[in-house]
Amino acid sequence: MRRVLVIQESSSSMHSVNALIPIMTILGNDFGVLLTGSMITENVFNIPGIGKLLIDAINRRDIPLVQVVSSMWQRYVYCIFCGRYIICSC
Repeated sequence: MRRVLVIQESSSSMHSVNALIPIMTILGNDFGVLLTGSMITENVFNIPGIGKLLIDAINRRDIPLVQVVSSMWQRYVYCIFCGRYIICSC
């Protein structure tokens, strides 16, 4: 009886991990679209933010600022993808 309960407990945790795989895939793939959309929205409606900062830096040809903002976004996207693979590999 004890062995059956242990198998059922581990099975329920496996279902929750398997349910996260498509959710994390969709969120990871849509993140790039969200960043692009925020840049366009900030530029059209003149809202200050990271996207507007990046577009203004490109227009001013401020290369160090473009590199900093781009690397910041790359690290953020990289952390999301690594988190997705860590959660999905369990």
